[in-house]
Amino acid sequence: MKPSTILPILTLLLPQALAATDYQNAITCGQRFPRINTAIEKFCYKKNTSGVATNDLVIPSAYASIGSMFYGLKGNKLVVQINGQCSPAQWVPAQWCLSQFHEMCVQASHPLGWTWRNYGNNGCQRFEIKER
Repeated sequence: MKPSTILPILTLLLPQALAATDYQNAITCGQRFPRINTAIEKFCYKKNTSGVATNDLVIPSAYASIGSMFYGLKGNKLVVQINGQCSPAQWVPAQWCLSQFHEMCVQASHPLGWTWRNYGNNGCQRFEIKER
């Protein structure tokens, strides 16, 4: 098969592979840290003032830096958020937001699930799951 034939096929399969991996990570995250998993879903599926889900999360923004607050298993305040000083502002599609946070949740070494990672161009997006 020619490379010119393979590339379109791979392009079609990549989103499906990402979705399948995220699905598994979301299940595992939900088993390990159910409250974190719920906060990830709430944060990444940003809603407008009418309650309709949008796909317009950008870094930096007030929404991203405030994040999604929730109470951990021990009653402590936790937050799922993205901080950063990207210039120009960088869009984070909902699917990428979900998959990156779910992977972080699954791989978190802290017993309460706290973790952080940098993503985006030049690492200007700092994804965080932490105590508030």
